[in-house]
Amino acid sequence: MWKEDRGETVSCAVAGRVAHNVGAHSGSVNVRSGLHSVLSRARLSRGRQRRAAPIVSIGALAVVALFGVLAWRGALAGWRAPEAFGRYLAWGLTGILVVQALINVSVTIALLPTKGIPLPFISYGGSSLLVTLSACGLLLNVSQHG
Repeated sequence: MWKEDRGETVSCAVAGRVAHNVGAHSGSVNVRSGLHSVLSRARLSRGRQRRAAPIVSIGALAVVALFGVLAWRGALAGWRAPEAFGRYLAWGLTGILVVQALINVSVTIALLPTKGIPLPFISYGGSSLLVTLSACGLLLNVSQHG
């Protein structure tokens, strides 16, 4: 049971019927009846949504911007590498990290189907973090000696 914005109490059985009528059980958003969603009004009030949306947007843009900086610095390290091996290594590692981030962001905003690829440096997972940090160590080594 939870409180709505208007102070009414809604039981879980009603929410289950609304979720069933909305089609949430099948993963779609196809409304099959004239009922308005109780679940959409039971989350955050409009005032809280208006305050939270810019903060979340700024954080998401900051993460995307940091991956853009990583792409730019990795490409620059590749251009400055004295040998072809270092150049290709820097470009390849940068490409792996940036493409992995782009796929994760695309899945998050529903442009691609779910792939299970973690966001580098952020998503939970020990082996992914280990490989990502190793790739960054190699990229730093190429940039230091280039």
